[in-house]
Amino acid sequence: MTNMNQNKSVIAICIQEPVEDGTNMDLGAIQGDDLRFLHQAFITDTVRNASKVTGADIRLYHIDESERKRLVKIVTEYLNEKSAKKKTDVLKDRFSLHPMERERWGIRIEKVFKECFENGYENVIVVGSRTPTYSAKMMQATLRMLEKSDVVFGPTPEGRYY
Repeated sequence: MTNMNQNKSVIAICIQEPVEDGTNMDLGAIQGDDLRFLHQAFITDTVRNASKVTGADIRLYHIDESERKRLVKIVTEYLNEKSAKKKTDVLKDRFSLHPMERERWGIRIEKVFKECFENGYENVIVVGSRTPTYSAKMMQATLRMLEKSDVVFGPTPEGRYY
């Protein structure tokens, strides 16, 4: 399939619900609204890290429901404001939003991979929204490894993976 995208690589950031499929974002005393705000910061940091990676488009996948759309709007407005101050158009040029149906996490991840490959990307990094420490340097290294391997799994400092 012909790649209609700007780059041959993509960083697909998937918003995982704070409680989903038997797992949860357990951060001890941080709960309720504080946990939602922290999750929003995790997503924002992950998109900002991805925006520092040259040669990769950025796709943000989220459940197509009002609460998730509100979160995505807050994140994207903040990022657009920050990039305007720095006079960059990274989000405009390489960033896109992708709503999904509410399904089990594994099913959604499978659909993300399938959609990215069907859209012509050769290298796909999938990272969840509970993985804020996956840095731009780590993403760039992953893309270099994907040039030589079919698949790469890696750990993150908080005990998750990409």
